[in-house]
Amino acid sequence: MRLTTLTVLSVAALTSAEMIQGLVKRTTSTTVNSNSQLCGCFKLNLGIFTSGNLNDICLCEKDIEDFVSGGSNGACNQAKKVIGTDQVAAIISGLLKSCQDKETCTLPEHSKSSCSSSNKCNYDCTDGYEKDKNGQCSCPSSKSVCNGQCRSSCPSGRSLPEKRDLVYWGKQTQRTCQSGWKACGVPGGGPRDWECIDVKDDLWSCGDCPFDVMVSPSGTPGRGVDCTSIPGVSDVGCSAGRCVIRKCMSGYKVSSNGHDCEVDHSFQVDA
Repeated sequence: MRLTTLTVLSVAALTSAEMIQGLVKRTTSTTVNSNSQLCGCFKLNLGIFTSGNLNDICLCEKDIEDFVSGGSNGACNQAKKVIGTDQVAAIISGLLKSCQDKETCTLPEHSKSSCSSSNKCNYDCTDGYEKDKNGQCSCPSSKSVCNGQCRSSCPSGRSLPEKRDLVYWGKQTQRTCQSGWKACGVPGGGPRDWECIDVKDDLWSCGDCPFDVMVSPSGTPGRGVDCTSIPGVSDVGCSAGRCVIRKCMSGYKVSSNGHDCEVDHSFQVDA
């Protein structure tokens, strides 16, 4: 009897979830660029798990996974047991995309969303970074960047002469990065500011470091590409160390190799 009840409950929950997702799919038509994300406020409707108790939540796309797996929401916890984590995350993603009270937000690096009903795009700086007058998260000149963390000083195994041991220092920092990642210099940072970057998939350092820590203490530019700076690009990603363009702005078209936007000579502006 208990098994039968659980089975019926599971089917009911799944059916309810599918109905919600079906509605979401019919009303969703939002396209979000790779370097942006949707943030919005909506009723958390998980079918029978939130029946009569629809909580108002404000959430950004990239925080959905943490929200679902975090365990702080009772309805999510109950729904996960029956229909699974991925299904719950998919439903919440659909609710966000179909809600009316939403904005497309571009948050700076080293920040975390703190979405609220009064400011969907609000954020807090992380990793020791601080908000500057330009609305970015920056590391004050009095501090140093060590593996993406803004700190008062960087730990070092021994005192290193500035130029003579630069290559040695660069190799030492590389050993701190996980397999497949590279120790890269920080644009605008000091000669020994560095962070580990997954250059295979990083949108702003695609293919290589933006600055090479083993070339010169002045921060010689590396071969990494900022995919978002490609002329005419509208929607772009980084895959296997190459910029992959999905969409170009009006007047441009994706090149035959898929890595550039070229002028579309057939494009005509309506009179």
